[in-house]
Amino acid sequence: YRTIKDKRTRLIKAFKPGGWVSVSEPKEEDIRLLEELGVDPSFIEDALDPDELPRIEKAKGFIYVILNTPCREKGKIFNIPLLVGVGRDAFVVLSRRKIDFIETIIKDPRTYTTQKAKNLLKVCLKITNSYTREIRRINKEINAKKVSLSKLKNQDIAAFVELEEGLNEFITAIVALIG
Repeated sequence: YRTIKDKRTRLIKAFKPGGWVSVSEPKEEDIRLLEELGVDPSFIEDALDPDELPRIEKAKGFIYVILNTPCREKGKIFNIPLLVGVGRDAFVVLSRRKIDFIETIIKDPRTYTTQKAKNLLKVCLKITNSYTREIRRINKEINAKKVSLSKLKNQDIAAFVELEEGLNEFITAIVALIG
């Protein structure tokens, strides 16, 4: 929780209007808390679905923005759904996995939890930067493998297929968001 008058962001024990609620890898008590704050259970379920597509909806006093953010794990690239719920009293972020940049935003000395629209834009900017970084990394990997096309091995072809799958996931997420 942090207002413009506060020197720093602080963790509070009980929810206070204007607070930021961030939940990753939710447990049952986390889901109950979100429901008590007024978050629609169907959107909680959607945020935890690995195949959920981005969209924006308004329901029961909240604007729900479901976004995808890129993730790289053990060489695999995939999207993770991220729910941002903007309510009158709360800013809620929910994902089935920990997303490092959320903590970065919260700890930023220019972040105030009461500035919900600005915080939503910060989340969108971090996601855009993450996609840009991953696409550059994929491009470098492809270019490195293209250099040795004459010596192409089965593992190189498998690597190309994995990179293509990752890019296709990114394209699906981005098209759903802007389409």
